[in-house]
Amino acid sequence: MASQEYKLDGRFQYGVYISKFDGWDYKFPIVDPIRSGKIEKMRKSESLPYAVNGQWLDVEIVPKQKKGYFSWVPTDDFILHMRSQHSLPKDPYAQVGRFSYEPESGEFLMGRLDQKHAATIDQFGSHGFNRYVRGIYIRDRKLILIRAYFDPLDENGKYDDNREFDPGLDQQKTDKTLEMLIKNNLPPDAGIITRVDNEVVKKFDIISI
Repeated sequence: MASQEYKLDGRFQYGVYISKFDGWDYKFPIVDPIRSGKIEKMRKSESLPYAVNGQWLDVEIVPKQKKGYFSWVPTDDFILHMRSQHSLPKDPYAQVGRFSYEPESGEFLMGRLDQKHAATIDQFGSHGFNRYVRGIYIRDRKLILIRAYFDPLDENGKYDDNREFDPGLDQQKTDKTLEMLIKNNLPPDAGIITRVDNEVVKKFDIISI
């Protein structure tokens, strides 16, 4: 496991995650998780279209994950029920367990549950790590965990230790992500917990991001 240390900075408490994957330090806010109550309201919107036959809406899947060895193929109408093309039949991690979504461009990256978000973003992403809303899908519990959105980099891509977590921006990015999932046939009985951190993730016996 990568080590963590916590500190108080400004109005919010932050954690520092030291990644064994790339050696980078990742700073993230520690805030109270929220069980989302917006799903049914969004779902009932008359103007909300729904994806049909794997023609996903509001997402741009990168070419390497569309075709070839690293591609994913639909198994039903829900976008997170994509299956890795090169997985074995009895592979318990064959379907999407982690996803990264950049709401402004629509770029959508898929990864296995046992694969770090950082690894998927590094290999397939065209944006910096912090630009993505990162989620975990625990299929057997019908549960989606979504990280709090926080980008500690300034406009020039430099780390800014004084940059604070913005709850309004987090809500905006999260709402766009939830709307994308609903348009792409999020099951009505799926649970959603937003603003999760590593401590919340650990409670579900999943390796931290």
